[in-house]
Amino acid sequence: MHTAGWLDSGLVACYEKFLLDVEALRILQLELVPLEINDETLAFGAHEEVGHGGYFFGAAHTLERFRECFYRPLVSSTENFERWNRLGARDTATRAGEVWRKTLEEYEQPPMDDGLKEELKAYVDRRRMELGD
Repeated sequence: MHTAGWLDSGLVACYEKFLLDVEALRILQLELVPLEINDETLAFGAHEEVGHGGYFFGAAHTLERFRECFYRPLVSSTENFERWNRLGARDTATRAGEVWRKTLEEYEQPPMDDGLKEELKAYVDRRRMELGD
């Protein structure tokens, strides 16, 4: 993730691109999990419960897993075109901008020891002077 958000060979960064890069990494992380094959993942119990030609959405196996079995994107839209269009046709960059702005608005700085805070400030101030701000 050290290059997430980079543009122009790392000379600039973009919050929207950062979120798009993180989304791609999350998808890859999920897709690269080794496939687990057993009675549970093959849903033999659901086939027995529902039977041939049955309605699997109401099966216990489905109800236990449907919330976690699909990737839930950070910024990508899963809406069909008509709904997406009706809700304003917000593209991915627009949605990413909304996410990072909301994240910054809700940010709460974690507690830090006052002594450590002063040390860090002194270090940053010294380095700015050395580097010419």
